[in-house]
Amino acid sequence: MEALRVDRERAALLVLDCQNDIIHERGGLAPWGFAAQVKERNLVGSIKGAIAASRQARIPVIYVTVVYRRDRSDVAENCGFFSAVKGIPVLEEGSWGAAIHDELRPKPEDLLVVKKRISAFAGTPLEPLLRSLGRTTLVLTGVATSFVIEGTARDACDAGYHVVVLEDCCAGSSEEMHRFSVEKILPHLAMIAGSKDWIGLVRGLPPSD
Repeated sequence: MEALRVDRERAALLVLDCQNDIIHERGGLAPWGFAAQVKERNLVGSIKGAIAASRQARIPVIYVTVVYRRDRSDVAENCGFFSAVKGIPVLEEGSWGAAIHDELRPKPEDLLVVKKRISAFAGTPLEPLLRSLGRTTLVLTGVATSFVIEGTARDACDAGYHVVVLEDCCAGSSEEMHRFSVEKILPHLAMIAGSKDWIGLVRGLPPSD
């Protein structure tokens, strides 16, 4: 990976879909493999470190969650992913499953965006929020690599943002799926870095080539 060089004054850290149903071992989507990968990759610990450093440096931390009505009337059925989600009681508003994981819980100064689709931009106020904050570089973390990370990276590129993906702060349904995204897809859309690179940068340490 190339050395991470980002203007901290123009960056925002995004924490994507880190909700109990998705990343907790007791979550409703645990059978899909996400939670097992989160545990194996120590994802929560890596994201916590990235969040803490960002807050300390006064870099905006933006949480994006996917939340649906209990009657599922706002779940699309135009593809297999949405059809599967519509058929099971997950990510319901007000539920434990839709809540952000306890260890990654937002603080009052953090920002929250709620979505209904895969990308963090689809039908959300994320872009006006970023514009108002003057942020043009997005640092992505979350689950899953081949869904929300890829989808958000694509839309961010189309909207003119610079994108950084923190590889050790992302996970897929399997290591194979994660690796395919990180090695074959995301390098065309984003700079790939690690949480240690990001933490060093926001703390003002010189980049390591």
